Amino acid sequence: MAGVCVGEGDGTLVADLLGGAEVHAGGREVGIGRPDDIEQLKAKITTLEQQVVDLELKLQDQGDELNAARTTNRELMAQLNRDPTRRH
Repeated sequence: MAGVCVGEGDGTLVADLLGGAEVHAGGREVGIGRPDDIEQLKAKITTLEQQVVDLELKLQDQGDELNAARTTNRELMAQLNRDPTRRH
């Protein structure tokens, strides 16, 4: 695994996000900073940002579906409670 020293923690997430590039605290750069590396990181950032947008939309859709199901459930329960033929 690439060496990552970015403060507290083991830096695993940082290593994953940087695709294995080595980073050391104090602003020293090892294996990062070349134009190709910067472009790769920008591409990775763009990909991750799109994933966030996609997941937010999916979460919103699931929340909408859950609210619709809850509304339907409330309506059905109210219907059952109004039914005079229903015995307890």
